[in-house]
Amino acid sequence: AVREVAAHSRRQPRYVLGLVRTSGLLCWGALLGLALAIVAGAPVLVNGWVRLSDLEPERAVRALRLVAVGGLFALPRGLYTSVLRGLERMDLSNAVDVGAQAVQQSGTVLMVRAGVSLEGLVTWLAVSQVGWCLAHGVAVACLLGPRALLPGWDREALDRNLRFGSHLTAVSVLAVVHTQADRLIASHLLPVAVFGSYTFGYGGVARATVLTGAVANAAYPAFAALFAEGDR
Repeated sequence: AVREVAAHSRRQPRYVLGLVRTSGLLCWGALLGLALAIVAGAPVLVNGWVRLSDLEPERAVRALRLVAVGGLFALPRGLYTSVLRGLERMDLSNAVDVGAQAVQQSGTVLMVRAGVSLEGLVTWLAVSQVGWCLAHGVAVACLLGPRALLPGWDREALDRNLRFGSHLTAVSVLAVVHTQADRLIASHLLPVAVFGSYTFGYGGVARATVLTGAVANAAYPAFAALFAEGDR
């Protein structure tokens, strides 16, 4: 999405609109399918994989469903973020990200200090993920029009990106396996409380990539636009 939007947004706006709508259809469809799988499979995961300490299995199932389904909104949010980067409007995407994370984290801290129940906390996390996704969607609608948010189907967009997209998907799946395998194993071997501390530490170390990620996000759309124009 970053590459195609950066390369063709000025000269082929209809193609870019079709690409965004088709990608939206795939993202929202994947969200729906995975959400149904999580709702159905949560009891199996809780009873057969996660090691609970003091938490009742029924509460753990409800919490897992809320957190996991809320986290799936990262799929369409990732698409909308990529569109903004392709348009080189990182100012909008960064402002939304910083604001959303500030609201989410501050709300979480306040709720923990107030002694809110587990169900209330995970509901807040899920709702904040939905709001985060919607904020990116509004930014895209302001730049490309509201139609960009309507899932649709464009065969040309699919044909032009099928080969590149399939290769990129394979790389992305391998990257997920590489970066998440340790937590998958730890979630089975460690109690939930210890695993939470482990995940928190992992997230802190991962912040070290923020500089390289920022450089890559800023350079890639500009390089894609130059390449599309034949400027080597």
